[in-house]
Amino acid sequence: MAKGKNNGKKNKNANLKAAYQTKREIWGVVIIALGLFLGASLYSDAVGIFGRAISGFVFGMFGIAGYAMPVAVVAAGVLCIVFSENEVRTATILLALMAAVSLLSIVHIARRGGSVEGIKTFAYYKDAYELGLTYREGGGVLGALITYPMLLLMGEAGSYILFGACLMVAFLLLTKLSLKAAGQRIGSSIRTGVETANERISERRQQQQMLYTEDITEDVLSGKPLKGSQADMEKTRTNKKKQPQKRPVRREVGGLVCLLLCLWTAWTLSRYLSKPVHEMDEAMGRVEKGEYDVSIQTDASDEFARLAASFNRMTAEYRQNLARSVQWQKELNETQLRMMQAQLNPHFLYNTLDSIKWMGITNGVPQIGDITTDLAELLRAGISGDKLITLEEELEL
Repeated sequence: MAKGKNNGKKNKNANLKAAYQTKREIWGVVIIALGLFLGASLYSDAVGIFGRAISGFVFGMFGIAGYAMPVAVVAAGVLCIVFSENEVRTATILLALMAAVSLLSIVHIARRGGSVEGIKTFAYYKDAYELGLTYREGGGVLGALITYPMLLLMGEAGSYILFGACLMVAFLLLTKLSLKAAGQRIGSSIRTGVETANERISERRQQQQMLYTEDITEDVLSGKPLKGSQADMEKTRTNKKKQPQKRPVRREVGGLVCLLLCLWTAWTLSRYLSKPVHEMDEAMGRVEKGEYDVSIQTDASDEFARLAASFNRMTAEYRQNLARSVQWQKELNETQLRMMQAQLNPHFLYNTLDSIKWMGITNGVPQIGDITTDLAELLRAGISGDKLITLEEELEL
């Protein structure tokens, strides 16, 4: 009976372990799919509104580290599948989170600077989110979360020291690496290498002496080759060279992983460095299409920032010149219209006075014709455009 109960308990534990492992594997697949979708959202536009919203949120929260989020999420899913039999410790998650926050804080201080005087808490976090969302730089909101109070309390240098120490502590605890033991192992490896090199040098000297002695003995005595002669040693060396050397698989896998990380780092760095050039090229293309209200926003202080400032000044001056040109053309049109009106009004007035004159003459009232004639002459003298009127002309009027 006791044996049957033990077997039943073992089977139950095995079933529970298998179910837990299956659950972990399912979660691993889900996490990998999420990482792939996140990568498509960050590096492609064919993801719809939801993907673009996720891309902006990731860069706003993590800053420049948003480029590494797809790789990190996929790696977490793979680890979840590979180590599905082992339980995830809460301390491990907290240490990984501490390391990530410390690294993002260091990146954010390096990009944003250590001055927080006169800046409110919400404004600082909003600036960090906009910096990551717009320029994909800094440490995002997660990097600024602890950075702001630490800068107020400890300053820039103290914050660097604190976050660097937290990053080192998290690394040591996660890898279970002892600095003392690592130093001892490195020292032991160096000593062993030196001793091995000395032993090989001594062995080669002894072998050369033995070969020299054997050659003399062969020439002087019977001439028969002895054991350990040069031919035998050359044969032994040839056999050793022909034997395949087994290299550990871990070294190859580690090299492949390092190569992939180097390629990803180079690609990310090239995107980061070429981003200002792409922004300026896009802004110039919009200006060519007729969008003259374009401006390049940047907080940097390098050559690209000076180029962006020059571009913004050029577009601003062009907008001002365009507005002045439009206003001048408008005023010119109004002036021409007033001139035409000024030319038309006297013409109709003269016709009206002439009609009154002839109506008076026709009805037998010549005084009306004389008055209208004098009035027409007076109007002509007033609007003729001459600045001065002579006395003779005044008397005639």
